[in-house]
Amino acid sequence: MLNPPRQLLKIPYLPDGGGHVLAQQTVDLFLPHPSESPPRLLISIHGGAWRAGDNEELHPLALNLATPSSDAAKSPIAVALINYRLSPYPDQREKTGPVSHPAHIEDVHAALRYLLIDRPTRHPDEYQTEGVILSGHSVGAWLVAASMLDPPSSPSSTHPTSASSLDPVPVHRPLHPSSLRAHIHAYVLLDGIYDIDALLDEYSSVEAYATFVGQAFDPPQFLPAEIPTHGRYQPASIRTWVLADQYAYSTPASSSNTHLSQARDERTRDPLPRIRIVHSRKDELLSLAQPELAWSYLHQLLSTQTDHPSKWIQTDYDSITTGHFDMLPTQELANYFR
Repeated sequence: MLNPPRQLLKIPYLPDGGGHVLAQQTVDLFLPHPSESPPRLLISIHGGAWRAGDNEELHPLALNLATPSSDAAKSPIAVALINYRLSPYPDQREKTGPVSHPAHIEDVHAALRYLLIDRPTRHPDEYQTEGVILSGHSVGAWLVAASMLDPPSSPSSTHPTSASSLDPVPVHRPLHPSSLRAHIHAYVLLDGIYDIDALLDEYSSVEAYATFVGQAFDPPQFLPAEIPTHGRYQPASIRTWVLADQYAYSTPASSSNTHLSQARDERTRDPLPRIRIVHSRKDELLSLAQPELAWSYLHQLLSTQTDHPSKWIQTDYDSITTGHFDMLPTQELANYFR
């Protein structure tokens, strides 16, 4: 019988975690039984339109990946699932509160610091902190992108002059320290939201989309978003975000020579992020418009740094053949990370 993984649930990633809303600031860890070397690590972020969901929806995936496979060539991997505070949602009052953008991003960044810096100092053999895969589903993919890229340095330049009386939404703080990205080998974006203005334009006749955007971005009333948006959500959309310093994505070369190991030109691994955009053609909630927009912008962004952007970014619209939420417990998805 295969050894089930250890499950460490609801671990606070902030020292002052606790309380009603702060209970969402936790991670769940699924750890394979100890072997000769620590396992690789997948960090995954759930979706739910900024207002719903829980990392419990990713437990089947985590159990699958952290349990030894019948295929000896596929080693089990450790899985960390990030919870974060959720915006107001009447259907889940027990889990949500008066939280708005950029709190969701701030929580994810805090969780990454905990998983990649704080916890390994106390539990050094639980999992590898290099070669990490960071993945997110739906809004979780947006949160991954907000960890991979930096916000615009000049937010006013992203917002065109318009007749709208609404100000642009806030610009989030970049991931700190930026060197956290050096731990991450690849970013996997699953059926994600990437451009909020484009999303609201595409689904302008569906009230639910304007409602959940308003609940996440428009305090204190949390009313539905106004359409047309006049570019109001550009600061929170991937098309205005930028690459971090390329050395943020790479690690110092190991060397007995301290000066060499610290020199900026002595780096190993990747100077740019490796990105996989995955989207099911059977997704009933999000069309291919969102991943196509993300690919176009990210490909252009990478082209400013390399002559071979396709080395760093790929799309896959065919490997996952189920609906938006139906994909989560599937073997098809697990195969992406083995």
